[in-house]
Amino acid sequence: MTGTVGRCALAAVFCSLLASASGAAAPWDDDLPWPFLDDGRAFRLAASRFDDPATGWSLGVLEIATVLRRDDAGLAYLRWPHLNFSSAEQPVLTRWPEAAGEGAAAGWPGETQVSGWGRPAAGYLGRTKAPWLGPLVCGAELALPFAANALYPFAARSFALRLQVRRAWRIAGDFTLEAGGGRTLNLGASGDVLSSAAFPGRSELSAGIGWKPDSATTVGLAATSGGGGRDSRRLQLALSWPLNDEVRLQAGWTHEFAGAADRLFRDGFSLGLSLPGISAPAGKVDESP
Repeated sequence: MTGTVGRCALAAVFCSLLASASGAAAPWDDDLPWPFLDDGRAFRLAASRFDDPATGWSLGVLEIATVLRRDDAGLAYLRWPHLNFSSAEQPVLTRWPEAAGEGAAAGWPGETQVSGWGRPAAGYLGRTKAPWLGPLVCGAELALPFAANALYPFAARSFALRLQVRRAWRIAGDFTLEAGGGRTLNLGASGDVLSSAAFPGRSELSAGIGWKPDSATTVGLAATSGGGGRDSRRLQLALSWPLNDEVRLQAGWTHEFAGAADRLFRDGFSLGLSLPGISAPAGKVDESP
């Protein structure tokens, strides 16, 4: 029965890629650092690039993420991205006039290229077991308001709470079927440049197939459908494989199926390294060797 439920969830999400909705503003929903749960590493450095030829928008991301504490149940982490956002000749308030607050001037933010640190986020990833549902993987993340509003919709001086849950079923050999969902609660940004309409709550459903040919290599293909403000329907391919006993290479590709009025980008690519933590040497640091 669980396999049937998983296949139904997968079909529903893939079918939703064909749906349509009117364009509206909403913050970016990037992925939680799920690989931390499985690879046992404590530090990750990743670079990503997202582009949309229809709008001219592009985004470069360099993110640092680290595990703060790990135990048998899960782990706590902290991550912080640096963003380089180009809006070309289409400022965000031109695309989505409803996002403008009372203090927004025409053409805000007045420049087409904005760089800066995004919102730092603290989160928790863990495993649990629920009645009727079986073993689940859960995630919760709080994004903190330490970013410039000019980076909207990829960051802002606002809070966001994200809650996600996943379930996997082994279907054959090294293959698994995965399904999940989540909810993001966005609070409005400080100041009067962006309106409350720029920060709607969002929901998402996802389903995919995973392949793990050995203990250190994983391949995943997932479809995700998100709603609340703008529409998002994306397909993602993720790969992780070891370079040596300590370092893993992680790569990803994303294609967004939503129309140009909704999507923040059409295609995205990422490349990262997952590394072991740096531990202090044993003994007293002021003791001579």
